[in-house]
Amino acid sequence: TNTVVREQHQTTEASGKQTEEEQSSSEDSTEASQATELRLVQGWPDESSVGHLGQVAGVGMDSSGNVVIFHRGDHVWDAWTFDSEKQYKDRAKGPISTNTVITLNPQTGKSIHQWGKDFFYLPHGLTLDHQDNVWVTDVAMHQVFKFPPRGGDKPLLTLGEKFVPDWSTDHFCQPTDVAVEKSGDFYVSDGYCNSRVLKFDKTGKLLAVLGEVSHKRHAEHGFSLATQMVIPHSLALAEDRKQVCTADRENGRVVCFNTETGKPVRTIQHPEFGKRLFAISYSPAQGGLLHAVNGPTDPPQTPVQGFTMTFDDGEIIDTWPEKAFQNPHDVTCASHNSAVYVVEIGPNKVWKLEPSKDQPWVKKGDGSSHGSTADNPPPTLLQEIGGNLREDLSTTLIIATVLVVPLIIVVIIAAVVRCRASGNLRFDKRKKSTLKSWMNGYKEKHQNGGLFTNKKGFQRVKTEDSDHEEDPLTDSEVEEYNAVRSV
Repeated sequence: TNTVVREQHQTTEASGKQTEEEQSSSEDSTEASQATELRLVQGWPDESSVGHLGQVAGVGMDSSGNVVIFHRGDHVWDAWTFDSEKQYKDRAKGPISTNTVITLNPQTGKSIHQWGKDFFYLPHGLTLDHQDNVWVTDVAMHQVFKFPPRGGDKPLLTLGEKFVPDWSTDHFCQPTDVAVEKSGDFYVSDGYCNSRVLKFDKTGKLLAVLGEVSHKRHAEHGFSLATQMVIPHSLALAEDRKQVCTADRENGRVVCFNTETGKPVRTIQHPEFGKRLFAISYSPAQGGLLHAVNGPTDPPQTPVQGFTMTFDDGEIIDTWPEKAFQNPHDVTCASHNSAVYVVEIGPNKVWKLEPSKDQPWVKKGDGSSHGSTADNPPPTLLQEIGGNLREDLSTTLIIATVLVVPLIIVVIIAAVVRCRASGNLRFDKRKKSTLKSWMNGYKEKHQNGGLFTNKKGFQRVKTEDSDHEEDPLTDSEVEEYNAVRSV
């Protein structure tokens, strides 16, 4: 069985000359260092206005900057939701009876508009295109839908056959997300069973299959190519870079394809991701940024958190937040500002993060960087003072040594001269007196005075360990129980 090798850090790109546009974009990416670290906005959203949320699976933003979330109401994806053939087992319960799509004010967090009741069974991905049409996926129905702005009872476009999972190109098997170009062409990550990305024109006609693994080959031989995926879980479209990227969840990496050729161009993988990467989102701001969230593992191996990377080189420039996420499932970012939104499926939460005003983003892993990172925090005031004191003390010791040593020599010479003048230092004609003989005589003369009397030194201090580092294991809920664990 072949498996994907996880290197400590992997960023590969297809060979070829860089266009002038790509070179310019690469230069612009350095502007990202001027941004600031993301911090949670407390009290957002307004829970009293939003109402009770189920597992929050998807999040997106419309052209006005409003935040749109997609949740599962009283339906839950657990170990008994699907059979071995990926058939949804809870059809008898009917669709979710409450509104599943909620639009939130980005400032106040209050609900602006809600819709989507009595239609969906198990919501997953949500995307809004440039005309604010709402694209969603339902993993129980194995379908993809396009709704008009503000939703409605009837979709404008439906792909896939209801409750029929299949690997053929006119079917889906638990599709996860959608990304839409300005032209209207769109991509679907499909998904939990087929592990591929499909490209369609605006009418729903299939144009290409990206990263396809045939059903037969998957069953017999597993994944043999480095770009073959295990659950493409989320999509991020960078039209200005001519790339569409997916969070290759169970491989813990990002895989990017060229939007014109459909060929893979690079992968991004960091040890900080861990084994599972759940979602990604692209922003053209600051030279191009890629936001991502990883997910829990059992047992826990890496912190569950978010990442901000420069798009061109995939380097991590920020991790966020500090011990807040448990089961992040999707992420989106605003194109007109630096806000980032994350949704979770347990606990069922929506998070807003905004840049802080005090600490700059500095690329991590750069040994020559003098800025602050999570692994190299900025020095505190006491540390700075301590450093200055050490420098001043070193200078003082050097000066003292230069001045004191000659002074000691002068004192010794003066003492010898004085002793000779007082007659305490006599020369024996038969044996020349030396400073050594004088010292021996002086020792015998004053041995009762205690100058050379043996004294007990300091007792060795016993030290014992007082701090013990603990590594408690904590339980974490792992979503989608039919996820592929090995290939």
